[in-house]
Amino acid sequence: AVQRVIQSGITYLFVAATLLALFFLIFGGIQWIMSSGEKEKIEAARKRIIYAILGLLIAFLSFFIINTIGTFFSVKLLDTPGLVCSNNNPSGTCPGIKTCTYFRGDYVCR
Repeated sequence: AVQRVIQSGITYLFVAATLLALFFLIFGGIQWIMSSGEKEKIEAARKRIIYAILGLLIAFLSFFIINTIGTFFSVKLLDTPGLVCSNNNPSGTCPGIKTCTYFRGDYVCR
């Protein structure tokens, strides 16, 4: 139960950080377009775009690090969607994938 709460929390934080960075990237682009050639406004928009891209990079890097740490310690830290086979039929078929195997507490397609 606690692991599920942590998984959901990390997943929601990752999604929120990504959406926030994309919002600021779009906002910076609109700010640049609306700057009317004024140097101060262009510089502010440019900084906003750079920081938004850095935010996206940090979010994706943190996703990679969390996945790596979870794999190293055999703990599923992120609630990532994927194909899950039926627990009642672990030998079930997976579309386009050969086998259904037991992995970290779930039957998954591999």
